[in-house]
Amino acid sequence: MSIHLPGYLSVDDLGGRADLSPKPVGSVSQVDREAWFALGMGLFKWKRTEVSGDEHEQPVFSELTPEYEQFLAAYVDIAEGSGVNLEDPESVADFYEAALATWQASEGQMDAELYGNAAGVALGELLVRISPLRWVVAEDSKGRELAVHSERNNFLVYPLDAVEKRWARSEDGVFIRAFASRVIDHFKVN
Repeated sequence: MSIHLPGYLSVDDLGGRADLSPKPVGSVSQVDREAWFALGMGLFKWKRTEVSGDEHEQPVFSELTPEYEQFLAAYVDIAEGSGVNLEDPESVADFYEAALATWQASEGQMDAELYGNAAGVALGELLVRISPLRWVVAEDSKGRELAVHSERNNFLVYPLDAVEKRWARSEDGVFIRAFASRVIDHFKVN
């Protein structure tokens, strides 16, 4: 599978204007990165603090802002432009593996954020398309993060975080198939 990456998503200012103009992956300026991170949009920059089970805090959910909608749409376009069937766990798992392998082969010359975000959004979109989950912004005292959530039984998944953790360990795409299977089974029972 080849990955079609038409450009890099950046934010021009903290007011949130999204710039979807194509840029070579290596040309993203530090200012662009800092703007994305200030909005909580960068892979590996979402939440850094682990919360123990005793300290669990229920996040507050809100609708997607236009900036988050553009962020998701851009990465859905990357996945679909690469031929990914976002309703097929096998196709999304293959996309994740291709993104990880492409980034690893570049020996750090390609942007991990771009590839990781594309795989994370593909996982989230898969879960949205195969279940009653929907994209939301989940916020707690630790920060704000994109998530997929169902109010029906308060089922919550952080797909970009799930990809980040597996990406860091260079895991294969088996976890995507497992996530999809668990979500489908969960909503059959509940």
